[in-house]
Amino acid sequence: EEKPSLPFNASFDPSNPLGLLDKVLDFIGKESYFLLKDTADKEIASAVTAAKKRLREAEEEEESLTPLEKKLKPTEPIEVEKLRKESLEPTEPIEVEKLRKESLKPTEPIEVEKPKEREFTFGAIPKKWNVTLGEVPNKGNGLDFEKYSWTQDHEEVTITIPVPSGTNPRYVTCEFNTYRLKVCLQGGQHTIIDGALFGAVNPNDCFWYLEDEKVIWVLLRKQDWHGWWKYCMKGEPEIDTQKVDRKSSKLDELDPETRSKVEKMMFDERQKHDLKKKSMSQNHSLRMQREPWFWRNLTNKQKPSLLPFNASLDPSNPLGFLEKVLDFIGKESDFLLKDTAEKEIASAVTAAKKRLREAEKKKEQKDSLKPLEKKLKEESSQPMEVEKPKKESLKPTEPMEVEEKPKEEEGPIVPNKGNGFDFETYSWTQNLQEVTVTIPVPSGTKPRSVTCEIKKNRLKVGIKGQEPIIDGEFFNAVKPDDCFWNIEDQKLISVLLTKQDQMEWWKCCVKGEPEIDTQKVEPESSKLSDLDPETRSTVEKMMFDQRQKQMGLPTSDEMEKKDMMKKFMSQHPEMDFSNAKF
Repeated sequence: EEKPSLPFNASFDPSNPLGLLDKVLDFIGKESYFLLKDTADKEIASAVTAAKKRLREAEEEEESLTPLEKKLKPTEPIEVEKLRKESLEPTEPIEVEKLRKESLKPTEPIEVEKPKEREFTFGAIPKKWNVTLGEVPNKGNGLDFEKYSWTQDHEEVTITIPVPSGTNPRYVTCEFNTYRLKVCLQGGQHTIIDGALFGAVNPNDCFWYLEDEKVIWVLLRKQDWHGWWKYCMKGEPEIDTQKVDRKSSKLDELDPETRSKVEKMMFDERQKHDLKKKSMSQNHSLRMQREPWFWRNLTNKQKPSLLPFNASLDPSNPLGFLEKVLDFIGKESDFLLKDTAEKEIASAVTAAKKRLREAEKKKEQKDSLKPLEKKLKEESSQPMEVEKPKKESLKPTEPMEVEEKPKEEEGPIVPNKGNGFDFETYSWTQNLQEVTVTIPVPSGTKPRSVTCEIKKNRLKVGIKGQEPIIDGEFFNAVKPDDCFWNIEDQKLISVLLTKQDQMEWWKCCVKGEPEIDTQKVEPESSKLSDLDPETRSTVEKMMFDQRQKQMGLPTSDEMEKKDMMKKFMSQHPEMDFSNAKF
């Protein structure tokens, strides 16, 4: 039996196309076995290539259309069958005589309204901007339109836009993208330019400025310096690039004084742009710390609106569903135009496969535990059979004498790997110089909700409004000025304590805890190299004495005393040491 098509609804964020792709791959993995196939990666890669090809063909077809053809291009499919049926439906009979009489009646003269002259909302435009559209480029190798004009050379494209006299620069908005340009006034209320560019530009090298509060100059830096643009914005008439004057420039039309002034302004704008870019990169982290609300609001404003995506998945043809998704992503974003699109999609597929395998493992584990849980439930539901006591057991018996076992004396406990001990609420480790206490807390705990008081002989740690987790005296004194605490990943408090006596192992962190066996402490050999020679020799002596005691052999001090007695006896042979006790 064929499975019915499954509906899929999601929101698409153009700034994060891979987010939609991850949801789609998880949905396909859940509802079909497509991702488990060995050839899934190759099929998806070929689907991506085909989607990119379709996207390029659609762009080329759109570029080849004239403005009139674009207007006449139907946006919705025409239902031919419906129109044919409607045309065949019987209509009311036409009264020919009545129409003839009405047509012979004198009629009133028809008043034809004269078309109103087109007005430009942004202010008066000089006559030089009202030029007839054509394919022959202007003197600056571009074209002149009603709202703006553009010129170009090998490296740059310059757009000049007339605006109402007295326009303030803060009312101008200019957004640069690699393939798009948007220029508007009064916060986007009046859009002058908004569309795709002929070629790619370097957004970091593009800038704009307002000249005499009446003309906006926009400078675009081309990525490809070896080609002439046929148009500036998509949808414009194309110029004949063979008629381009390669030596001409818009600045050449100006007189020397004005030209030097414009070139100076352009240079100053480039310098300002570079300085602004440098200072932004240097002070980014500082501004993030001082004004987090500003950056949060800024990013929220810049986030594009979410676009709805609705489609149906046929489990027998998951590639068809994936092709719809790729076409949608290509239409609504520039993701598929990136050189790294195939690699990013391949890594997304790999991640989706990994998630699918992990989900299957969890499902298998749950399925394997189900029979055991069922058996336990059945056993717990059955009543327990209790044997009846025999009559003999009811007879009075002699009281039993129970020997009380003597309580075993609790000795020192074995330390953990960090030479400390692990408790339910916290654990501690140590070396000769420091003691580290780690306390797990609920996930999401913030530093301001933690209380930590470190004194010379006392420690108190806890969460505000709750009983302290640790509150007691240290085994030995610490240096409060050299102690500190921090919270890791908002779920673990770490307290570092610096010992005053750095030649002794602590038996416990806080008095009242079980004491560890310091003879079983294992100091890190690698740490001895960090000590100064005097401290190192002392530590090595202590370690040697501990080993000797464990084996029942004399310590270094006892061996030294014996050697001294032997020397003294050899120096005084006349003395009798037979009855001497050592």
